[in-house]
Amino acid sequence: MIQLRNLPNRVANKYHKILGDRFARRVFIKTTSTPYISFSFDDFPHSAFTNGSSVLEKYGVHGTFFVSMGLLGTETASGRIATIDDIDHLIKNEHEIGCHTFHHYDGWSTNVKIFEQSVIDNLDAFQKIYPEGCLKSFAYPIHGPKPKVKRVIGRHFLCCRGGGQTVNDSNIDLNLLNAFFLDWRNCDNMEPVMKLIERNSLLGGWLIFVTHDVTTQPSQYGCTIKYFNEVVCHSIKSGATILPIARICQELGIS
Repeated sequence: MIQLRNLPNRVANKYHKILGDRFARRVFIKTTSTPYISFSFDDFPHSAFTNGSSVLEKYGVHGTFFVSMGLLGTETASGRIATIDDIDHLIKNEHEIGCHTFHHYDGWSTNVKIFEQSVIDNLDAFQKIYPEGCLKSFAYPIHGPKPKVKRVIGRHFLCCRGGGQTVNDSNIDLNLLNAFFLDWRNCDNMEPVMKLIERNSLLGGWLIFVTHDVTTQPSQYGCTIKYFNEVVCHSIKSGATILPIARICQELGIS
């Protein structure tokens, strides 16, 4: 019965993914065999700052923290969202801050002009506080984008990230990078993560991990500190180059 009740949503999500994957593509051919891995955090909860960045810094690597400026300091399903002080610390410690719209709008259900304006509002709000700052990468909140949104938003950034639970191989869509979420779908299970890290190494691809909160008792959107630490540790052991998303774009010559 549960599967039957969820069937319409599952079909809709599959339909959205097919359209998002096939249309409004901005293709980049990755010619280097070097495998890359990035770690990113959506909505940027305070725990992603306190615990997520601490794990990364322990191993000498950095991540990408996607912020919706309109959510700063508020309470959400993934816990309390970060503050300006948290952003200050991350910037000083060479992490990347990415764009996530100002209002945390859904890329599929939101009107294209309204969605783009929320992106512009987020960029403006960030630059009012950090005049020299620039948000170079983007992550779509909630669901993946419809093709019109994908086409328009891709013009503002080096790259835009979605989901898909897979790696980016040599044929990369910069308007919708694949990513693997560390959340309720894995429940601290390292097996799919290790398989994906191995596949990324064999392909010479680009694997992007995503989560929200990183705590001892995470929401369905986040993961435990222990699990996150294990994922980072295995990523480093794989020999992949680990960098924030925009830094990898720059290394690959994407501009």
